[in-house]
Amino acid sequence: INETSNDKVGLALTYNDIGVLYHKQGNFSKGLFFYKKSAEIIEKSGDQVGMARSLNNIAGIYQSSGDNDKALDFYLRSLQILEKIDFKRGFVPTLNNIATIYLDKKEYKAAEEYALRSYNMAKELDSPQGLLNASDKLARIYNATGRYKEAFDMHVIFKQMTDKINNEDAQRATLQFDFNKKAEVAKAEQKQRDEINAREKQKQRIITFAVSFGLLIVLIFSVVLLNRYRLIQKQKQIIEEQKRLVEDKQKDILDSITYAKRIQTSLLPMEKYIAKYLNREERPK
Repeated sequence: INETSNDKVGLALTYNDIGVLYHKQGNFSKGLFFYKKSAEIIEKSGDQVGMARSLNNIAGIYQSSGDNDKALDFYLRSLQILEKIDFKRGFVPTLNNIATIYLDKKEYKAAEEYALRSYNMAKELDSPQGLLNASDKLARIYNATGRYKEAFDMHVIFKQMTDKINNEDAQRATLQFDFNKKAEVAKAEQKQRDEINAREKQKQRIITFAVSFGLLIVLIFSVVLLNRYRLIQKQKQIIEEQKRLVEDKQKDILDSITYAKRIQTSLLPMEKYIAKYLNREERPK
């Protein structure tokens, strides 16, 4: 999607996330491939913070695969960018990572330098996690160089930060528990409301179905009545037409009878006259 929409920022972030997943899986070659693809895009965009993060990720791959020299090179390049833009919050983990590399290489002086810088920056930023990591590194460095009192002091700070983080975690866990409890109550209440709404909707569906069914019956009955009415009207028309025909025939017959009667009536005087005439002829002269 990012490639299709030409979203360079989104593409760089996606490449980085894929690199993180491969890194966690221990597939360092693929992790490095995607980290570098992300870095190429970020470098062109001019995002200094993003570039420092990418260099840190690439360094982490090299460190995980045992190539401390390349890891150190990329950590130092990342630190150079962070110092340039004065992004202090990014200093703490980067300085700590550099201290870890030097510690692994047993270069204790350089390791102490970067671990102290990380410690002081974490203290300035009031970062318990940063102080935890830095004090752990310093305790190991001091222990390795025979400075046991300083190592003990760092162990004490490490323990304090551990307790603080655990307490904060406990507080967060308590808050999360309360939140979850309230969320469960809210969820239960919502479920109850949903069930009530579901019953109401079911009732409404039944009412709607009943009304619809009733209207359908009325509609069907109305159609039947309408067809019946039309049939009756049609039959009535047929009967009226037949009645009219009968009346016309009857009228014709009556007219014929009347006409014949008139003819007969007009002929009767002539018959009387003929009869009278015949009777006169039959008399003796």
